[in-house]
Amino acid sequence: MINGGVAYNVGDRIFCKFGAISPRFYDWESKSVREATEEDLINSIRLGNAVDEIGMVGCPLYVKKIGIKDIDPNFTPIINAMFLAKYTTKLGNSEVNSAKQVKYLIEMGVLVKGSLENYKKELCFFTAKESISPLVLDRDACEVLIALAKNGLPAAMIPMPIMGAGVPVAIAGAVTVNNAEILATMTALRCIVPDAMVGGGSMASYMDMRGKGIKFNVMDALKVDMIAAQVFEELYGLDYGYGIYSSDSKMLGIDILIERI
Repeated sequence: MINGGVAYNVGDRIFCKFGAISPRFYDWESKSVREATEEDLINSIRLGNAVDEIGMVGCPLYVKKIGIKDIDPNFTPIINAMFLAKYTTKLGNSEVNSAKQVKYLIEMGVLVKGSLENYKKELCFFTAKESISPLVLDRDACEVLIALAKNGLPAAMIPMPIMGAGVPVAIAGAVTVNNAEILATMTALRCIVPDAMVGGGSMASYMDMRGKGIKFNVMDALKVDMIAAQVFEELYGLDYGYGIYSSDSKMLGIDILIERI
């Protein structure tokens, strides 16, 4: 399991990623929504660690304070990695945003695993990047992927194509643009580091033309991810990560589980 939300090469097990960077928390006792706290984040990571079917634990909540101290948003990925290192033994999803942060992530991984060799052999952190517009990666994302590849760590391109906005609204068109972005990134990385561990994945969504924003759990968007995954498996012989990034369910409960399935 190396590329994201779902992977093929795990036998007959369900093997999922748990994490979404949600800025708000629903408190069942007070039936109210509030900003997520440090304790909420720790408990959510512990939950991901406890469930056997979860193979990768991200930071499901976005926390703005540690104790009484505000977190500099530029430092959030390293803070998240710290929580993952402390509260889960599973692979942690930490989306660093610069080559400098990759250096800190590697240093933390070496501390967790005891040596650089052990860290590379059994990863404790995973980072992927996505395009910001059709067929474009920004400089910081490129530098992160190159730094990962040069350090012998997996570098994954996982676009979030928006059907009807960043990519065509038609399924075939969306798959084509999505595929081009992934292959271009993988090819460029291999040109720089010939033996780079490169991977791909996607989390497609749909632009609601009624002005109601982006919808993730629309069947056409799910088909884009599923078709792309099939192309990678059958045509390229490569693993592929995909998953529902966010829920459009009106209420917490069984609706969300049905959407995921």
